[in-house]
Amino acid sequence: LSIRAHYNHLLEAPFPAADPPTADIAEALRPKLAACRRISVLVIGPWTSFLRYAADVLERVDRIVAQGRPYPDELTCQPEGFNCRYDLDSCFAAFDLLIGRQQRADRRMRAAWVDIPNALEPCRTAEPGVDASGRQLYAFRPVPEWIDALAQGKHMAPVIAAMLRAHPEGWEKTSLWDDLAALYLLRPDVFAARGGHQEPCVSAATIRDMLTAALTADLPHWPAIR
Repeated sequence: LSIRAHYNHLLEAPFPAADPPTADIAEALRPKLAACRRISVLVIGPWTSFLRYAADVLERVDRIVAQGRPYPDELTCQPEGFNCRYDLDSCFAAFDLLIGRQQRADRRMRAAWVDIPNALEPCRTAEPGVDASGRQLYAFRPVPEWIDALAQGKHMAPVIAAMLRAHPEGWEKTSLWDDLAALYLLRPDVFAARGGHQEPCVSAATIRDMLTAALTADLPHWPAIR
């Protein structure tokens, strides 16, 4: 497998994956997760792979955070989001599986979908994702001031800044959808429920500041699990 340059044209050329491809993702994950007592899953793409390893990890999963929204929250009540449209069967199956999981007696696992505000009214001080005519807005996107701030940071922040500067037209029509889902893992307190999914309840500028803080923070030292 290779990661190709068409991902917003951020990569100059394809390059090989660090690990060789495997026909059985569940088998590949077992030794890597054997010592993990709790697992958090972040889904930023189709649900195809999740269904292949879910049976191995669900008993240890404490939460799943997915980019987008469950399809009953879509305007048409149909699976139209990015995580669904490329593999509808897996989308339906994953949603049914997760909703069923919530009905178990222990109710230990949490599943949350995270999206930008996509209604005519904003959530508190957050900018809406569409205007009064229904046209898509991109308030939650990289802006030059934010990229400059990232460039002055440390760890991964300057790398992200360089990638964004390399192809600015690639992020003109984006809303940091995946980034919001990842941020929810760290700061669920700045999100609020809207139907069956979560939306940020702070401004896009505040979200960008929080992402900068996350990218520049020193990672905690985790002792080896034996």
